[in-house]
Amino acid sequence: MWVPYSQLNRGGLEAAQKSVRQVYEELAVARSYQPKVIPGMAQTEAYTRAALTGVLVEQRVETQHPDEEVEAAVAERMDRQRLLSRPDARWFVGGQSKVADRSGRRNPLVASVGPGGPCRSRGS
Repeated sequence: MWVPYSQLNRGGLEAAQKSVRQVYEELAVARSYQPKVIPGMAQTEAYTRAALTGVLVEQRVETQHPDEEVEAAVAERMDRQRLLSRPDARWFVGGQSKVADRSGRRNPLVASVGPGGPCRSRGS
């Protein structure tokens, strides 16, 4: 089911992050192609914090404690990344332009992609 981000974030950033946890926990295979942003499951804590702070401002998410709201949402997303290391997990992250630049240098704001990193392609 598709839900616009503005609707998803209406209850706050932390609630939005928690609302998708079960979907991620039940996934057998996940594929993501997001050429303009780094997919959430491949984001570092710093990138997630910056992205969610932007969401808070751009979507005018109502909260009395914006810093705490962002930190709680970041913590939830970072905790959800543990699902990447499940033995049965299969993840494919597209949009390599955000993972490395044209010279091949890795983007320091992206979690390690590849063998041993939290985000990798395994199985098919």
